[in-house]
Amino acid sequence: MMTEKTTRKQRSEADLFFSKYAMLFVLLGIIVVSGFINPAFLTGQNLLNILKQVSATGILALGMTFVIISGGVDLSLGAIMSICGIIGVGLIPSVGIVPAIVCAIAAGFGFGALNGWFVSLTGGTMGSSFIVTFGMSTVIGSAALSITNGALVHAIDYPGYMVVGQGSWGIVPIAVVIFAAFVLLSWHLLNKTSFGRYTYCLGVNDEATRLSGVNVLKTRVMIYAVAGMMAAVGAILLTSRVRSASPVQGDGYELDAIAVVVLGGSRMGGGAGSAEKTLIGVIVFGVLTNALNVLGVSSFQQMIVKGVIILVAVLIALRTVKVENELLAKAT
Repeated sequence: MMTEKTTRKQRSEADLFFSKYAMLFVLLGIIVVSGFINPAFLTGQNLLNILKQVSATGILALGMTFVIISGGVDLSLGAIMSICGIIGVGLIPSVGIVPAIVCAIAAGFGFGALNGWFVSLTGGTMGSSFIVTFGMSTVIGSAALSITNGALVHAIDYPGYMVVGQGSWGIVPIAVVIFAAFVLLSWHLLNKTSFGRYTYCLGVNDEATRLSGVNVLKTRVMIYAVAGMMAAVGAILLTSRVRSASPVQGDGYELDAIAVVVLGGSRMGGGAGSAEKTLIGVIVFGVLTNALNVLGVSSFQQMIVKGVIILVAVLIALRTVKVENELLAKAT
């Protein structure tokens, strides 16, 4: 009898291990297969290009990670990205490059804080965050269109601005360095600060968090403000790389960010997730996109492949929760 229990426990622990690190195995599989079919895929330059291309999405996904861990979702980050890109490029003739970037980041922080305030007023649930941020997305997106009359704002005349998204330090793109810095910052905030601990607590049980003396309103406002700020930084990287800002430039990026967070293994519903998991999701997303391009897969077929992988990631996450609960039940 004891042998059977031991065997079941070992099997559950093995299931948990493979569930937790499934995306790493998927990543390795994509790299091996793509490298075998096309050796150019494995060159250092191509891998750096992949990281450069996903840096804006990656920083946006890091901001989304905070929101999802807290038990919410932010559908306005794409619109915030669009309007902050317009602010960043549009203000350069008036105030200069650095002040314009600072204004764009401050605007992203402000929009995020407003999101957090409204979400808190409406209950702070996943459902309320969905509705509130969807509404904010419409408002902010419409404002971006009104400011520009639907036209592009060109950055090609500002080489000092474009260096952020196109320049390099040695062989490493500046965008990759900035992305890496935000990964480290996010890891520190989530793991080494009281703000990070409160973020996880909100995702587990916001009422218990409030009763324990945590200022839930302030924490949630800061969570969404951090997400908005990171959306603004992503906008700076994107607009400086493509040399222009558009009022619809960020459309769909919020969905990519959610997909990346889920791919990394963070749990929709809150209470679980990490910056390193999101990093894995970003790399899987970027490598998969690049691999499909290298293999000549059409954009329509790419959406099918990505959708299937996201669904598999959700099933793996559900399996992980089930196994963790089984192990916990056996331990007690």
